[in-house]
Amino acid sequence: GSDSYVQYNNGGAFGGDATFVYNDATHRLTMQSASTGSNAVFTTSTTDGADIDGLLVTNAQDPGNGNFGSSIGFSKHGSVTRHAAIVAKQTTTDSDQVGLSIFTHPSSTGSAAMVEAIEISHTGHITLKNSATVFKLIDCPTLSMKVPAANYATLEQIKTNGSGSAGVYAMGFKTGGTYSLLGSIRLPLDYKDGTSLYPHINRMIDVAPDATSDVVRIGLEYTWCLEDGTMSNTSTLEKEIAVGAYSTTKLIRSELDAISGSGKTAGSTLIYRLYREAAVTGVECERNLYITSLAFEYESDKLGSNATTV
Repeated sequence: GSDSYVQYNNGGAFGGDATFVYNDATHRLTMQSASTGSNAVFTTSTTDGADIDGLLVTNAQDPGNGNFGSSIGFSKHGSVTRHAAIVAKQTTTDSDQVGLSIFTHPSSTGSAAMVEAIEISHTGHITLKNSATVFKLIDCPTLSMKVPAANYATLEQIKTNGSGSAGVYAMGFKTGGTYSLLGSIRLPLDYKDGTSLYPHINRMIDVAPDATSDVVRIGLEYTWCLEDGTMSNTSTLEKEIAVGAYSTTKLIRSELDAISGSGKTAGSTLIYRLYREAAVTGVECERNLYITSLAFEYESDKLGSNATTV
């Protein structure tokens, strides 16, 4: 065989093959099928019933919580650059507690680094990493909220069948004053610790505004804490929202400002007051505002908790 061909016994004589080569400069051993579209085949066997591995990959990485060990890489067709990998990962301070991480290549630049996407802990629990996390919703219908002792939103009919039916209702926030509703949420077990909440409302008005640039001021006063924690003084966020293009009871989503989740974990409780404030810097929309729900989007990186308590 030619230079770099691996030597093997071929019918009692030395043999070599272009599909089985070793590059001593890069320390890379390459094996492939000579047939187009076929796969290289590795056959292993063991006589020890306690072994479950047919192929053992090792490396010399130092132990340490979060350190990566041996890996198997995967490339796109015709490339020697890794575009995905499965990697052993120490997931605690105990070097014998090892799980797996899956790396992917989200970039369109071939030379860009792979990114850890999924971690499977030594106990088999799955955590989404980096951009692989997903967003979920905690929905708080205003019809399920509580009213304060005074200055509260009221139940208003918004639609009937047009022939005198009892109709359907929503909570109405009148103009010219401050009107509120009360509620609370508890962060689910799949919440990614320390990440922000992104609240929004779904709202509508029943009569055309004087101008689509007219605004309503929506506020959220809140406090929250960890389980076994202490509620702090409240914080308030307010936002003026232009009513925008109008059609009869058109339901519109409006974003509020993000709430920092720094230091918060799954199980944390947030208590809030949702309100409409009359004082605005623009021109107030002099129409009743109906809010059907307040929702909090949160980042999730796991299926749930790995314990019965948070």
